[in-house]
Amino acid sequence: MRVAKGGPAAGKRRAGRKKPFVRGEATARAEPAAGKRRAGRKKAGAQGPDGGRLVVLIPVLDEEDARAIVEKKKAGAFTRLMVVRPKAELIRVHKIEMFLEAFVLVSAKYSADYYRKASHKVSVGPGVREVVLGGLTFPAKSKSRSISEMFSRGRAKGEVRLGMEEHVFVENRATACLDCHGQDARVPFKLDKAAAEINPESALAAAGGMVRRPEVSAGEALKGLKSRLMPDMGKEQIRDLNDMFEATEAAEVYVPVFEARLVGPRGRIAVMRINGSSKAVM
Repeated sequence: MRVAKGGPAAGKRRAGRKKPFVRGEATARAEPAAGKRRAGRKKAGAQGPDGGRLVVLIPVLDEEDARAIVEKKKAGAFTRLMVVRPKAELIRVHKIEMFLEAFVLVSAKYSADYYRKASHKVSVGPGVREVVLGGLTFPAKSKSRSISEMFSRGRAKGEVRLGMEEHVFVENRATACLDCHGQDARVPFKLDKAAAEINPESALAAAGGMVRRPEVSAGEALKGLKSRLMPDMGKEQIRDLNDMFEATEAAEVYVPVFEARLVGPRGRIAVMRINGSSKAVM
């Protein structure tokens, strides 16, 4: 894997890193340039295993800080396990470990331009037998009404069903965050350059067996996101379909997570997790 280098060299300014461009079945391509690209702040992270960014967040807690948070909030970990919340002095912290846990973050845009056949109803007045529109004749049909309603309100009105084509344009955007098991999760981090390791590969190697790798890749996550963004055309009759799927973000982010194993009354076991990059209980 190639590690992202530092700032641009003196003299000519080096162009910023291009985002991945995906068309059709999520085949990565370079995004075409549109005029001059404005220089912006570089995003944190090196290149991931399938072309996305690789980011390892730096913990803002050490084990002592994490233990202090656990001691303060450990009773809440047993809320779902016991009817009555146990007293804090009855809960023992068995051990605390820090893992680098992967989250896959993807963002994309899907746009489509096409024509589809459609049929619309138009109400017409009593006695209308047909409607002529654009040289085409459409017969009118009486609406089904009860006999009592027809006598009380006069003759039944009719309706005309007009067959036509609709020109449809769709543009959908979405972001998805998956945990290491491939399940939808809230984004538990901010991709700030100052909060990320300069050399993410070395940080993962140093963590050894305390790394929880993702069970899905960024490419697989993008395919799932594409299915969400595409409209359900069902049995619609369409023509001249021109669509595009564009990935605007694909990142594999490792979050430092402190995991505390707690032992409560009657041998009850609970696990408390703390986000080491934000100090929040997960």
